Amino acid sequence: IPAEPLFRSSGKLVQNYCVCMWAEPLDKLSQEQLDGFAKLDSQKQLELLGGAEAFNARDKQCLAGLKAAQ
Repeated sequence: IPAEPLFRSSGKLVQNYCVCMWAEPLDKLSQEQLDGFAKLDSQKQLELLGGAEAFNARDKQCLAGLKAAQ
């Protein structure tokens, strides 16, 4: 993973990455969807989060933001 050195340097970076990755997609879910999220299989969870393309795009965006902030 090319971004691995970013995560070795600071717990704050890991926190920022997690917030970046999860805050927006989870905010879009209803309380009912959130309550049942853990019971869904991984494919259904990914679909609720916008799909694989959206997830990968968010990952790249979040990593770029962390690199820029360093």
